[in-house]
Amino acid sequence: MKNVYLSQTNYLHGPENKNMYLPYAVGCLWAYASKDKYVSDNYTLKEILVLREDIVKVLDRIENPSVFGFSCYVWNEEYQLELSRQVKKKFPNCLIIFGGPQVPDEPKQYLEEHLHIDICIRGEGEEPFKQILLGKELHTIKGVHTKSIQSGHSERIEDLDDIPSPYLNGMLDKFFDGRLSPFIETNRGCPFKCSFCHTGNDYFQKIHMFSMDRIKEELEYIGQRASD
Repeated sequence: MKNVYLSQTNYLHGPENKNMYLPYAVGCLWAYASKDKYVSDNYTLKEILVLREDIVKVLDRIENPSVFGFSCYVWNEEYQLELSRQVKKKFPNCLIIFGGPQVPDEPKQYLEEHLHIDICIRGEGEEPFKQILLGKELHTIKGVHTKSIQSGHSERIEDLDDIPSPYLNGMLDKFFDGRLSPFIETNRGCPFKCSFCHTGNDYFQKIHMFSMDRIKEELEYIGQRASD
């Protein structure tokens, strides 16, 4: 089995800085990819990194990673860059994948500035991430960018219920430890074009919805787990 690590590091917040947001975005990535039998038979998710731990300590417990995915936002980009740089230094054969709002729409220069990053994904990451794990030729995957491949944005997922819930499948249970700050998606997309928002471009113009049944199930699950 090939080891996969995912990182969606965040700041602690709230009273005495003890609370954290759950890693919902990378949870969706793995939930979607691992429903494919080839992925589940050949890859194992070793850990989802959430807290900004000392990077040396993180490196000490990482075991032979084959793929390391980083979800990047304005508040965690510098940490993610340094962690990924050190992972690549220690495990040069590990595939480093960056995605999230902080990755530029045209990432060629970003990749040239950060040579340790192998792949950037633009747009919704679930399908490109799965295709990468399936071993598809990178130039055939929409949304995948390398130093020599630029393929625009990924195809959007119209039926969002195709993404298994990382709450309902139990992936995020271990994070219900008293520091819980859960959140869910009810939809993706926005009709407005606010220049300060990463969803303000044409790619996100059409709104796609999760079903009300899915949303209700997640809320009920979160409420039950948080009260246990």
